[in-house]
Amino acid sequence: MPTLQRRWDDLTDESLRVATLVGLASIPFTVVLSGESEPHAIAGAPLLFAGLVVGYVYSKRPTASRRAGRRAGAVASIGVVLWQLSYLTSIVRTLSLEITVVVTALTPVVAAVGVGLSLLVAMAGAIVAEWIVANGPRIRHASN
Repeated sequence: MPTLQRRWDDLTDESLRVATLVGLASIPFTVVLSGESEPHAIAGAPLLFAGLVVGYVYSKRPTASRRAGRRAGAVASIGVVLWQLSYLTSIVRTLSLEITVVVTALTPVVAAVGVGLSLLVAMAGAIVAEWIVANGPRIRHASN
């Protein structure tokens, strides 16, 4: 089990600074694009794009792209959770007291699912970008 110091060191790791910044940069896009789509839908394009950028950047670095994608997804999930909370807040006002209590009790579960999906989307983008960078030249040479 990781110690508190090890977790702190992992959170403040200098090698993941770009991944953290890319994740932070995707938050406003996630919130704005989610607001323009259906009320209950969350825009995944900013998460995927953040993963692709991180995968490309970290494909040439010693830090693993998956780890960087995980960091970008974790940070970018702030936008997903913010959107979920704002949507739940808007619909709770129209519900009965019993349903409001159930929705409030399930909010942490919904937030955890949102974070998990954000991690998966950003990591998938990072893995795809890393694969394209690694195999791109071979694909072009094969077609010539």
